Amino acid sequence: LTTEAEDAKKNLISFKGEIEKLKVEKVRMIARMRNAQARVRIQRALEEISSDDDVRALEEVRESIQRMLAQAGVNHEIAGSELGDKLEAIRQRNTEAKAQAELADLKRKRRPPLAPMDIFTAAANAAVNGDIKHAN
Repeated sequence: LTTEAEDAKKNLISFKGEIEKLKVEKVRMIARMRNAQARVRIQRALEEISSDDDVRALEEVRESIQRMLAQAGVNHEIAGSELGDKLEAIRQRNTEAKAQAELADLKRKRRPPLAPMDIFTAAANAAVNGDIKHAN
């Protein structure tokens, strides 16, 4: 009986040791699983962000280049055509009109203020009344 009790005790201690090892392994495995899950989430996020943003940025660059090329092409075509001369004439007239408007504004600002009409009518009335008095 003592031997069997000692064997049972050894088995329980051994069993307890195995349980401890399994607990440690469980913690490690959970940590590894969470690490792997986090890596998968990060990878998915990076794939979504980088591909969408990269594609969008590339499209924007392409569109910008196309606009610049189109503008350069239009400018090149306009520069050598009759339309270019017309546009230049329009720009020149616009510049002249602005200059004329500025000149008129400056002249208006420099002109002394006009006197009220009452002064002139009063002076005219006084002159008429004075002339009439002198004539008598």
